[in-house]
Amino acid sequence: MKPRVHEVASQLGLRSPRAVELLQAMGVHVKGPSSSITTDEADALRLAAGALSGKPQSRPVFVAKHPRTGALLHYTVNEAKHRQWLEHQERMRIVDASRAEAAARSRAIYEDQQQARREADRRRWEGSFEGPAEPRQVDRAIIYRGGAPGLGKRA
Repeated sequence: MKPRVHEVASQLGLRSPRAVELLQAMGVHVKGPSSSITTDEADALRLAAGALSGKPQSRPVFVAKHPRTGALLHYTVNEAKHRQWLEHQERMRIVDASRAEAAARSRAIYEDQQQARREADRRRWEGSFEGPAEPRQVDRAIIYRGGAPGLGKRA
């Protein structure tokens, strides 16, 4: 993937307009910081920026993804801070793993309780929808006198 001017400029610690000026001075056609450049042009920009500053880039550039947006973040860090960051990432991985394990245990307990409730309901209602064992005894026959049933005209 071809790098963009602003990405290379941020790696070098340059402002994007200055990087565009350097590239245009080298004869590279770029319109702005969002223009893509080849890797050879990016290497040439790195060399030019190092020559202008009078010192080579001694501090490493650390590239990470933003946790929410996924955008690439470029950090110039020293080794101690980089180690601290790696240790922090390892601790966070362990915490995330323990949270996932606790969530799985909680989900298993919930599903077991739900299954037990279902079993209890099944046992409680078992056989209750089959109807009475023997037919219902009627004390006397119901005789309707005129009109439709249900209008209070029973005998």
